[in-house]
Amino acid sequence: MKLRSSSSREVKISQNFDSQGGDESAVDNMNPTSKALRNPLILDLILAHLSDLTDLKRARLVCRNWAEVGASLLGKRTALNVNKLIRYDEGSKMYLVTPVAANLMRRISMLDKCDPSVPHNKVANVITKVFAELGQCTREIHCEVTYIKFVTAFFNGLRKLKKSKTNIQHISVTVWVIALSLGKEGYPTFTNKLPVQTNLTSIEFQLYDRIGGGSYAFKPLLQILLDSAPNLTSLKVCWPFYPNLQGCKNLKVFKFDLVWCAAFNVPDKVAAIGILAQVKDTLIDLELGSIADDTVDLPQSQTLDVPVMSKVVSVTISPAAMDSF
Repeated sequence: MKLRSSSSREVKISQNFDSQGGDESAVDNMNPTSKALRNPLILDLILAHLSDLTDLKRARLVCRNWAEVGASLLGKRTALNVNKLIRYDEGSKMYLVTPVAANLMRRISMLDKCDPSVPHNKVANVITKVFAELGQCTREIHCEVTYIKFVTAFFNGLRKLKKSKTNIQHISVTVWVIALSLGKEGYPTFTNKLPVQTNLTSIEFQLYDRIGGGSYAFKPLLQILLDSAPNLTSLKVCWPFYPNLQGCKNLKVFKFDLVWCAAFNVPDKVAAIGILAQVKDTLIDLELGSIADDTVDLPQSQTLDVPVMSKVVSVTISPAAMDSF
């Protein structure tokens, strides 16, 4: 179900643009400077010098040509918060508050904070419905949530994506597990696979557990996401578990921060060496870190055989990670 627009204002705007740019004879009568300022290639170079996003947004108001080129630049430099674009009317119907240029949807962000008109029990619906609006222009999706049901809604939205209609290259997910987010929901079971995204080459996944032990419910999430990206080349993870990278046949960049506390997990050096062995033939850039609370007693060092990674040209290991890996 497509979201409807709340007004017809965009029709007037479109007509105004057409009146400025649709008369070919008028273009022929323009001086060289005016013609140059209508050339998308030249406009792209000019507007790219506007470092202030406010100025770039104002420039889009000049005419249709400037609006289109400006939208492409904005889409590359900012992440559009799509939650704010969707509201609920008095009849409890979801609608799109204003139409959005496709180029502005290049990079989008999703939070669990929506417009005040959206009831709290409808926020999950908004997050899921956003995926129905994504098209060929969307390249990056950034999601940051706390409530478990919103994590579920995000992955349910991902399941709606069809690889033939999307060109998503990067997905970033940040989950904050806090006591208040549990409520009466309990922990969900994440088992259903996601559709394969052949263009997805970069993933960031960060999980922070403030209550200890709750992370186990989310353990399948990262694996489900990894399995949907057969052409993954870059992976950045802040995670209390050692992911299975067996299917990452093209991984070149791997940045891993092990998050752990004495309450629910202990670093497993054998497992750490195991994930490196899975990507030893493709990895080029490796970065290892560790995040631990103050109550953790660092384990004693062990002597383990690290696999030979012949293609690696950059290795960064934090002091804390020396004791955790």
